[in-house]
Amino acid sequence: MSLPGAADVPGPVVFDEGVRTSIQRRYGRLNEHVRPALHAAAVDPARSLFRAWLDNEVGRLEEAVRPGVLSRLRSEDGHFAALAEVASLALLRDAAGFTVALDPPIDGLTPDLLARHAASGEPALLAEVWSRAVPADAVKAERGWETLSRAVAKIEMPVRLMAIELDPERSRPPQKFECDRIVDHLRRRLAQGVPTVGWTTKTHGITFGVVERTARKASLVQVTESRSVDRSHVVEAIEEKVTRYRRAAERLDVPLLVILAAEPRSGLNAPFVEDVLAGKHVMAINFDARTVGPMTPRRQTLLRAHTPPAFDSSLSAVGFLDVRDGHDAEITVWPIADALRKLPPHKPSARIHLK
Repeated sequence: MSLPGAADVPGPVVFDEGVRTSIQRRYGRLNEHVRPALHAAAVDPARSLFRAWLDNEVGRLEEAVRPGVLSRLRSEDGHFAALAEVASLALLRDAAGFTVALDPPIDGLTPDLLARHAASGEPALLAEVWSRAVPADAVKAERGWETLSRAVAKIEMPVRLMAIELDPERSRPPQKFECDRIVDHLRRRLAQGVPTVGWTTKTHGITFGVVERTARKASLVQVTESRSVDRSHVVEAIEEKVTRYRRAAERLDVPLLVILAAEPRSGLNAPFVEDVLAGKHVMAINFDARTVGPMTPRRQTLLRAHTPPAFDSSLSAVGFLDVRDGHDAEITVWPIADALRKLPPHKPSARIHLK
């Protein structure tokens, strides 16, 4: 299957057999809610076109930066951030018509992307990519709940249990030794007879309830952590990028574009960014379908309503990248009205949405 705009570029296979085997061994037994996006990217048969696109793009990178990108793409912590940078590069090249370098050295810094005019080779745009992933503490907690789920599944009792209440004074999720004690408690209580729907018991700060009967063994409704994102996440990310790279943009006399990207489960998307730039107070809290779990509160600082954030004048635009399957990535761009340098003209593309 051919990729739109792909060049026949030999290069490394990002997810070769050894890498796929390692990723499957590490994450394959996890419930789909707690598997990292890396797992599907590497082994899901439906993502074969994505993998072909990614191999092609990595093959087109300069040799100096390729090993670092490969390492990040193959790791749980670095996968999405590296993917967002590669997808941004490909989109600026294929959709906007620039020639683009990844991590070019400029005055001791390595901004993510430097776009040049294809005809003249002159610098046209400096772009920085910021990625919002599912917070590490949420990932760690969900892996802990998964450990409890697997332990509960060993109980020989045809009931489906749900954690219907969590004691806020206790740490969560339960540690491994606590999981063993929780299962021992459930075994003892359930051994008194097959309970009906509505039966409850409490141990280690968790109230369990029976929600339905199962075929043979017990199971636990998946517990996941809420993921929240608010105005401050977006504004602070943009400000941090501008502070670090405005001098490089000034030296080259080019516009500075900050591109935001987010994993689907993180709660950040283009409408959210648009609301933030319009000065609205917004917050998103994400939960997974068919799961239960705690909602972590986050303190908010309220500002005057409809007050757009004020950025340094070196910021020319903010973009939100929808990575999709890479080859079909799209970007929404909001130019900053009072920027010192305006975005350069680019070839028309249905994948670039200028607001």
